[in-house]
Amino acid sequence: MDIKKIVKEKRFKNTVITLLEILIVAGIIFGGLMFIQNKVTSEADKASKLSGKGVEEETENKKTAFSDRYYIEVNKKLKAVIVYQYSKDKKTKVAVKSFRCSVGKSLPNGNFRIKSKYTWLNKYSGWHKYNSYLDKNVWIQSPSYSGKEDYKLVKSSYRSIGKKKASGKNIVLTANDANWIFENCKKNTLVSVKKGKKKDTLPIDFSPVVKVSGKCGWDPTDPSENNPYKKIKNGTVVKGSQTVTVEKGHQFNYYCNLIAFGTKGKDITGRLKHNTVDTSAVGNYAVKYKYKSKDGKKYSISQKVQVVDTTPPVVSCSKQVFTLEVKSKSPNDINTKKNVQKIIDMVKATVTCNEPASEIKVYTLEKEQLRESEKTPVVVKAKDLAGNVGSCQVLCEIKVKEDTVKKNFKVNKKLEQQRKKKAGIEPETTKNKKKSSKKK
Repeated sequence: MDIKKIVKEKRFKNTVITLLEILIVAGIIFGGLMFIQNKVTSEADKASKLSGKGVEEETENKKTAFSDRYYIEVNKKLKAVIVYQYSKDKKTKVAVKSFRCSVGKSLPNGNFRIKSKYTWLNKYSGWHKYNSYLDKNVWIQSPSYSGKEDYKLVKSSYRSIGKKKASGKNIVLTANDANWIFENCKKNTLVSVKKGKKKDTLPIDFSPVVKVSGKCGWDPTDPSENNPYKKIKNGTVVKGSQTVTVEKGHQFNYYCNLIAFGTKGKDITGRLKHNTVDTSAVGNYAVKYKYKSKDGKKYSISQKVQVVDTTPPVVSCSKQVFTLEVKSKSPNDINTKKNVQKIIDMVKATVTCNEPASEIKVYTLEKEQLRESEKTPVVVKAKDLAGNVGSCQVLCEIKVKEDTVKKNFKVNKKLEQQRKKKAGIEPETTKNKKKSSKKK
């Protein structure tokens, strides 16, 4: 029996087993890392698609039995959103809705899927209701609003539906139509955007256009139970929300939440007389409206108004880059608490704020993080009496004083003479100077 051969075989087997164990452990670790990475990537992708700020809660619809119950076709030529419903066996589909729409100038053709839904969203220079998000930053949403309130409709956006192109990649519908898709079309519903042809026709006619009031700020089609358009009758005055808000210092639209119709159905909202609100002071107010028509009919209503302050103060500094001089590059001269305080005091002395009563605070790096010739970030925050915080950022560069640098680099005469001797250069003396002057 060859003992050496047996030992070698055992060593080989042990090596193979060890390698297999390493590969198995590595596979488990790699799988775990890939899972985590995919999770992070998924969340980042979800966030990256929401370039608009002010996203409210995501709302998932649970009414629809399955995701492919409906198929949505957007025809750019017809300026229409056509909704088809599939049969139970999913082999055929029939048109059930036709909505007027305005399509974004950069809306691409192709197939998309509904990914998520948001009640309110601030995007394309305005707020929107009933938002359905598709792939590639495409949205189906309501007309724009100047704020996140039902009574702040941008009427030009509403009136342009079916007539003019919208911004970006969005598909704009009336609030009612956007809400229908929001409520009935589940996630993963297929949306096909097509250029369309001249010969294309609507499978179902559009519903009649609902005119918007010249004064009221609601979308007349909004399905909200507070919508005054749904309450109004001839010879009455109604309001939408019980309380309306106005930002401190802003102009208040007194008729934004009201509609008044005369006995013959004419819009008389603008004829209502009312008291005024001091929007320069935060607080709760009551506005009373009255009007008496020629036929003797009296109209009156009261509206609660709340003046709020949600606007952060505007804070700024006199310059963007500051300079702090130190004696040397030594950490003992740079990384000190005094230097941190000097930076704070230097920046704070130049701060201005549009709200003088605001509390100003300045923040910068810790002393250990200060570096010579590096620009240190400095953040200035201003907190107003309502608790709103505004901020700005500047930089501070740390430099060694110029006179200190010159002293450190002052030429040593003895060393210079020795250097010249080695180089074969005759040192310049007073005798050499006299000889050179005589020759001249």
